[in-house]
Amino acid sequence: MAQFTCSFHQFPGWHGPTAIRYRFIGSTATSPFGRPPSPRPRHCLVTVRPSRLPPPLQSLAFSCEKTCAKEEQAVAKRARIIVVGCSLFGCAVAQALSAAGHDVIVVDMQEDALDGLGPDFDGETLTGDGKSALVLEECGVRRATHLVAATGDDASNLLIAELASEIFGVPHVLPLVDDDALADILDDMGIAPICPHRICEDEFFRLTGLTRKEADL
Repeated sequence: MAQFTCSFHQFPGWHGPTAIRYRFIGSTATSPFGRPPSPRPRHCLVTVRPSRLPPPLQSLAFSCEKTCAKEEQAVAKRARIIVVGCSLFGCAVAQALSAAGHDVIVVDMQEDALDGLGPDFDGETLTGDGKSALVLEECGVRRATHLVAATGDDASNLLIAELASEIFGVPHVLPLVDDDALADILDDMGIAPICPHRICEDEFFRLTGLTRKEADL
């Protein structure tokens, strides 16, 4: 089946309105995360079988079906990323990922915190507790390729990372943690933590060229 945005035109030799405005919508009725689509501009949406269209439109319809298949394949290959927590880091990561064309959904308990994403953010947002399995389910966590736990609380980020990795099997889970002990726990679980002070320390020695003591084996 092919779906199109529509305005009504009469075509010679065919009595009745046809509905084509040369802008293909696609065959899926949900977002890449499986959630209902964002509200679209008001227009007529019809579903037609190309074989039932008048001859002038059949080739266009079949062409659009091929376009749909290609676009669905492209969507399947794109990263689908959940960012939990609209901290400065969370906002920056979500904005950068969205600008790069990835499918991004951002979750935060405070609705006003989501405003920090700015008007150019092209992803989805959800107000809710990212520590809740139900909220993560609503975000489409089972279809996510990456999850970034970027709240301001290390323990919350650890819990979110455990849920995403152990329960939902998200392939790439990256929690933000400052506490070395928690970072070590995550390392032992096979989850790569984002530890700001470790990153800054590594960058310091890289920039200065100074040496530091080798870690004890």
